[in-house]
Amino acid sequence: MLLPKIIEVVSYFTVNGEIKPIRFRITEDDGYSEVVRIKRVLQKDMVKSKVDPHVVFRCEALVNDSRKYLVIKFDMKSCRWYLYSLK
Repeated sequence: MLLPKIIEVVSYFTVNGEIKPIRFRITEDDGYSEVVRIKRVLQKDMVKSKVDPHVVFRCEALVNDSRKYLVIKFDMKSCRWYLYSLK
């Protein structure tokens, strides 16, 4: 899988405006898709750039009943989510 990859994310916003990702779907070029459930957000960084404002989430997730660590990014300009790392 080539990274970064655009992903579909289910998330919600708190009353304070914080984004909370819950799960996401990775779809491969061959059409195969997999849902990854986020167990917890370990770190959240807000990057306030005029050109590319975004929020980076470092998370712990369950993939096939195995614990993985990943980095996802929410691009505030395009409102798209990207998967950057999955270990």
